[in-house]
Formats: sequence, structure tokens, C-alpha cells
Amino acid sequence: MAPEASGLLDSWLLQLLGSIFFPQSPYLAVRIISGVFAALGIAFIFPIICLVVFDVGLWFWRLYSANRNAFLRQQQEEHQEMRLLREQRRLLREQLQKSKADMARQPASPSRR
Repeated sequence: MAPEASGLLDSWLLQLLGSIFFPQSPYLAVRIISGVFAALGIAFIFPIICLVVFDVGLWFWRLYSANRNAFLRQQQEEHQEMRLLREQRRLLREQLQKSKADMARQPASPSRR
């Protein structure tokens, strides 16, 4: 870096720091001090807002998760019921076919009066 650029940077930095710490008017100093304390006061609000937003997001996620789990459980129960019904139908069909086969094998008997 050139010496004149360094001198320009130093003078600019000194002027900036001088105007901040030693302002021309007392009103600027009051505004700077009040701005610092206002920033410190507001600094505690930001984490609280973040925590509230996180809490609401977590609440929505749990609602969604609970509903989704209940839906999946219901789907599994319905699937299980359908599987049991198919199994029952299959067993009834087998019993019906077996009884028809047994009836076909039996000779015709005279009817009783």
C-alpha cells in the first residue's frame, strides 16, 4: 500500500473516530448514547421472538406429525382388515368347494317323507 493511501486511511479513520467520540454538538453525543442503550434494550427482544417462532413451528410440526402417524396407523389397520377379509373369503370358498365336492361324491339318497 502506498504511503499516501495509508495516510488518507489514517486521517479518515481518525476523523470518523473523532466525530463519534468527540462530536461537534452535545445532541449528537446524546443521540449516540441513547442509540447504544436502545440497541442493548432491543437486543434481548430478538432471541425471545426467535424462541416464540421456534415454539410455534414446533407446535405445528407436532400437530402434523401426530395427524400423520394417526393416518398411517389407520391405513395399516384398514390394510390388516382387508387382508383378514380376503383370507376369510378364501377359506369360505375352499369350504364351499369342499362341500360341493363332498355332495357330488355322495350317491343320491331317496328322500324321506
